[in-house]
Amino acid sequence: MRFPRLLASLLASLVVLAALFFAACGGGGGSDAPTRVKVLVIHKGTDAQGLADVLAALAATGKFTGSSFDAGASPSPGGAALAAFDAALVLGDGSFADGVTLGNDLSTYVDGGGALVLAMWLFRGANTPVPNFPEGLGGVYDVGGYFAIPESATNLDSPNTCTGGPMGSLPLTVPAPTHPILAGGALSGGLGVVPAFNAASLSGLTLCKHHDGIAIAGGATLVAAWDDGAPFVATNLIGFAHARTVNLGADVQELATSPATFQVVANALLWACGRL
Repeated sequence: MRFPRLLASLLASLVVLAALFFAACGGGGGSDAPTRVKVLVIHKGTDAQGLADVLAALAATGKFTGSSFDAGASPSPGGAALAAFDAALVLGDGSFADGVTLGNDLSTYVDGGGALVLAMWLFRGANTPVPNFPEGLGGVYDVGGYFAIPESATNLDSPNTCTGGPMGSLPLTVPAPTHPILAGGALSGGLGVVPAFNAASLSGLTLCKHHDGIAIAGGATLVAAWDDGAPFVATNLIGFAHARTVNLGADVQELATSPATFQVVANALLWACGRL
């Protein structure tokens, strides 16, 4: 009969797609021990020490190898260079050299199964520019439904949460407390709200956050939020293959100063790769 044969063919195709996805995230190689995930840290205006902290934090987990690309000085690594990495982590303050080209290349990367984690300050408008803040990803990535935390001209940290405004002391609203991104001791300890988060792990750490009550995009999942409801961790599944992306409403450079706080970044990369 034609239908069983068609169904078998479809299932076989899905198995191949899944195998390609997991292999692309450093999960194959025929060894019992998974290979390290190759991560490209795409930054713009990131200070040298902050970038060094992020790369060192990735290496310290024992699960990643990291390289970096300055998208403030050059438009994009390009599709071929991106494809050589299992995951990309995009972060940093300042302006992209060409946010449209980079956005187009990242959308192609995600469509091809690449794992992507975006962090502050990337949620300021690009295709609808914010005066003095041309910081966001443009092109297909901006208009194609890829963001979990949408770019918007109103997505500003006002009052300035980094210098005197209200601080994000802890994500207190956790709609998805059992999500894998919060597993394995991410911000480890216990508040009673969700065991994965611990105020002591943030002691002395000034965390910047978006403060304007940003809503997540339709179809995205809010995993954890700051105390005012602004997203802290949000995820999105892209396309037929449900490629995984994560948006972090926090500064990765700050999270990288402590293994306890960086765990949520590591988990985000591993989850996007299908390794968690």
